[in-house]
Amino acid sequence: MAETYDSVLDRMSAFNVVTERLSKGRAATVGVTIAGRPECWLRLTRTADSYRVELPAEGSDRAAAEELKFKQAGESLVREIRKGERSWTVAGELEDMLHDVLGLPADVAISVETEESG
Repeated sequence: MAETYDSVLDRMSAFNVVTERLSKGRAATVGVTIAGRPECWLRLTRTADSYRVELPAEGSDRAAAEELKFKQAGESLVREIRKGERSWTVAGELEDMLHDVLGLPADVAISVETEESG
């Protein structure tokens, strides 16, 4: 079941929870959708070493994405998260990404759905 968050603090808290779950192997995939913007989305996926963040390249601010260490991968922008990166730091970068890369307003509503591991 998807949970919806529509304030900066709520989104940051949600991002912190899902990044922590991914880093500890408790979640396999996390999908984030944006209310009223089907072309905007995020996908966080568990990898062998840690996890990755993926977002659509089309419509994204590439310069802002590069500042946040995203790289082009086909039709997506991808960032591999290292094991040593703190969940709260990554959560803050995900919030920045909503605004700086995807150009969404501060009051944007997101829905987060988590697929559990094993």
